Amino acid sequence: MQVKGLIKAYGFDDFVVKKTVVGKDFIVEGWASKPILDRVDDIVLPEAFKKSVDKFKQNPALFPSLRLQHEHPVGRVFDLQVSKDGLYAKAKIASGYDEADKARIMVEQKVLRFFSIGFVPKEVEYRQEDGKTIRVIKDLDLLEISLTDVPACQEAIFEYTEKGLSVKVLKGDEEMTEEKLVDSYDEKKVSGRTDFPLADRSRRWSKREAVPRLRKWASKDGSGKADQMIWSKYQQVHFWYDENRADEFTAYKLPFCDVIDGQVYAIPRAIFAVAVVLQGGRGGLNVPEADKEKIKKKVAVYYHRMGEEPPWNRKYLLPDEVFAVLDMLEEEKEIFVEEIKAYIDDRADEIKSDIFAELELKNILSDLEDLKKLVRGE
Repeated sequence: MQVKGLIKAYGFDDFVVKKTVVGKDFIVEGWASKPILDRVDDIVLPEAFKKSVDKFKQNPALFPSLRLQHEHPVGRVFDLQVSKDGLYAKAKIASGYDEADKARIMVEQKVLRFFSIGFVPKEVEYRQEDGKTIRVIKDLDLLEISLTDVPACQEAIFEYTEKGLSVKVLKGDEEMTEEKLVDSYDEKKVSGRTDFPLADRSRRWSKREAVPRLRKWASKDGSGKADQMIWSKYQQVHFWYDENRADEFTAYKLPFCDVIDGQVYAIPRAIFAVAVVLQGGRGGLNVPEADKEKIKKKVAVYYHRMGEEPPWNRKYLLPDEVFAVLDMLEEEKEIFVEEIKAYIDDRADEIKSDIFAELELKNILSDLEDLKKLVRGE
């Protein structure tokens, strides 16, 4: 099956296993992809990379760039190896300009510990497993490899030592689950992946329509029920949640994704709406100030992916931000109208009785006035 479409970048089970500094060279290397089920229900087969890697090796100038969060080029991949275990990459981080220097610092400080790949799928196969659709990618065009803070690996997590980066693999009873992986982060309230593919910017955002679909996507059996939820998965599509009530739907705020044809996309107007709310629009956001700053950083990643500056870096609103607010107002109006209709339906008999009583009172008062006029001889 041939598939054409947008470039899609996913955080697979991607992790940097080593960091070395040779003179001024800052080199990172590790698995860029492994053939296991990732968090967006994809499996990338090792052979999917073969044509791309063969092309790169025939002309080293074509090797993909190393990017920061799928956005800013910060270096160059110089070696790729394909094996039955997946795709192994070596890359050099550049120096001398802001984004590259920032990438070096963030790798050193363990902010960036993972690889993620950007590619165009060319041949895919779909299969059904445990009530969900699995997409098996059999061929692709590899475009870039990124350093990211958003992993999907369920088998490994970094430890940082004085000698550099190493991998801790947990097996058997200590297998790294999604929940444990999320718990390993310092930011336990601020959530949300920053590498979801972006939907069309003109797509209308409806929170109440999207949330039920996201709940089904994040549940084990596709029901969307609380007792079936993979909460760490649900956290990926919200920018904030209350860690003390992490197993309750009401603990989650700022959803920014929707499920389109079985695939999770970040919705630009949802992200624009979040940005406006962070700036105090629509009554602002009731979360700790420190968390707001962390949320802004995640929102800014999506803005930069769309080629825009976030609103806190400028003094005007984008037309798309205005449209996002209009989407919110339209949904609020729809909800208000439905609530009024429900209220009227619930109190129909009572309201009807009140109306008849009022009409009766008016009739009595009118009759009384007529009586007074008669007595006065008018």
